[in-house]
Amino acid sequence: ACTHFPRQLTLKGDSVLVMKSPNWKRKGEEEEGDCCYIRLERRESPWSFVSKFRLPEDADVGVVAARCENGVLTVTVKKQPPSEKKAKSVQVAIA
Repeated sequence: ACTHFPRQLTLKGDSVLVMKSPNWKRKGEEEEGDCCYIRLERRESPWSFVSKFRLPEDADVGVVAARCENGVLTVTVKKQPPSEKKAKSVQVAIA
């Protein structure tokens, strides 16, 4: 539970959220190829870990919030509004 140890959240580049903890007691690696992100956990020492989450392209990295309640860490990343695609006229040459 997140109440037992401090976590450090950082944003690497524009698309990777990195979560570190010096006192975590579980290890593992997991990738979900069909999803918009990759989750990777690895031990740096017997009681620490690093998790990396690839954020989707429409993530608004300027609006990231984290909160720990009842032992559950919740990280919220807002989506950017979809960009408007403008219609493009193409002139057709008649031969």
